[in-house]
Amino acid sequence: MSLDTDVMRAVLSGNAPLAEHFKEYYRVFHTEHESATETGLSEFVDERGFATYERIAATVDLEQAARVLEIGCGDGALLQRIIAIRPAVRVSGIDLSEVEIARAAERLPAENVEQLVVGCAEGLPFAEAKFDAVVSHLMLMLVPDASQVIGEARRVLKKGRSFVSVIARMGEPESPSMQLLREIPQWIRELHPAYAPVNPGDSRIWRDDTLRELFTSNGFEHVEFDDFIISRSISSKVLPELLEQRYYIGSLPPETRAHVNVRAREWAGDRNFVYQEAMRTLIAR
Repeated sequence: MSLDTDVMRAVLSGNAPLAEHFKEYYRVFHTEHESATETGLSEFVDERGFATYERIAATVDLEQAARVLEIGCGDGALLQRIIAIRPAVRVSGIDLSEVEIARAAERLPAENVEQLVVGCAEGLPFAEAKFDAVVSHLMLMLVPDASQVIGEARRVLKKGRSFVSVIARMGEPESPSMQLLREIPQWIRELHPAYAPVNPGDSRIWRDDTLRELFTSNGFEHVEFDDFIISRSISSKVLPELLEQRYYIGSLPPETRAHVNVRAREWAGDRNFVYQEAMRTLIAR
């Protein structure tokens, strides 16, 4: 199904979408692609065999965490892993998608859930200094003003406690996955010549100095980065399924998505290749 939203109509016609339209776009995407983030990343692991979810869960100081909030909790995949490590923890989550919140409610043990809320990261409906830890998974680089979200995370955290987040970062230009991602816009333009992809997120996320400033200007005193690579061996058979989980590909009209899938299979041929994603863990206190 095509996501017939203001965002997709704009990018396919070569226009810049309005920032306020992206929230509706994300809602629609996650209605049509339930659990897309977990489906797309659960089999990607780092050098220790950890997926991004396990990476966050292993970083959070759960021994000191009675209450944990996830901003952009999706279907509850990360919160489930945190509960597995600390069975007595109380978890809360907020997400734009009613569908994903409903899935999280089904997935997580009721005795561990304090609140699961449909809402926006820029205005968290939680009291000040309520949580022992705040986490987010591949959400921070999607919001147009990351400072608002980071400020809200600081507000609801107890003093001295941690905000732990995984975000994407720029990959190696010559890796097979980056080569593939450079080809895809050209394949889309074969059917939509005016296509102009956009990055909806805050550009400050992609530079070390401005990223650090986002946290320190919002009251965090210590900020650590831990860069890593997750990877998975990919064949032409599973490549289309993997690409479908990416926002701008899974949102395309059916005929365009089918065209991209054919071109991707041709590009991959009979080989298996290592598909990499460059990631970064942020730990702010």
